[in-house]
Amino acid sequence: GNAALFEAYELEDSFNLFSPGSGGNLDASIARAFVREEPIVFYYWGPTGLMGKYDMVQLEMPAYNEEIWNCNVDANCTPKRKSAFATPPVVVGTASWLADEAPAVAEYLGKVALNNLQISQMLTWGDENKASAEETAINFLKTREDVWSNWVPEAAAEAIKASL
Repeated sequence: GNAALFEAYELEDSFNLFSPGSGGNLDASIARAFVREEPIVFYYWGPTGLMGKYDMVQLEMPAYNEEIWNCNVDANCTPKRKSAFATPPVVVGTASWLADEAPAVAEYLGKVALNNLQISQMLTWGDENKASAEETAINFLKTREDVWSNWVPEAAAEAIKASL
């Protein structure tokens, strides 16, 4: 996929295509480019702390096209063309009994929504502050009331804020 997109976007004259060998090496390469303010084009996944640490821009790509993608990953198929990577679905699941036995919890979970950037920013804060999951959650509650306060009834939001 990456080599095919490198070819499809005609990046050969501007960038070097390389395989970092591991996720840690990829992270280090990305961080080094940002710190040095050097150009870099890469494929990455989220949410991660790295995604929340740097001001990254997602490049616009044509929508995922299965036919194009299948050609791009087949060494014998040409020409290589532009297609976004497939986006896997995100599913929030609970035990089947939750709605009956704890409807308030089920309702709450139905309202919780965080995007990749928000989660990545939480992970970055946790990494940079060597914080536990609990400390990271408390920081989120203190700093992102605009996000979480809509997930709970107003009285609960007030109680949460008072406890912080």
